[in-house]
Amino acid sequence: MIKQDLLEIICCPDCRGELVLNEKESTLTCASCKTVFDVNDGIPILLPKKNG
Repeated sequence: MIKQDLLEIICCPDCRGELVLNEKESTLTCASCKTVFDVNDGIPILLPKKNG
């Protein structure tokens, strides 16, 4: 998954909020704006998931 040191320095590209890792779903969720980002092979994809 994502290395802890990387998780500590990245933030939400939309609002600069803290990102929370959900290992089960392989996602990062912004604690502030609730935007969800995918994680593929340990690499955070900091583009929001499309709805629908």
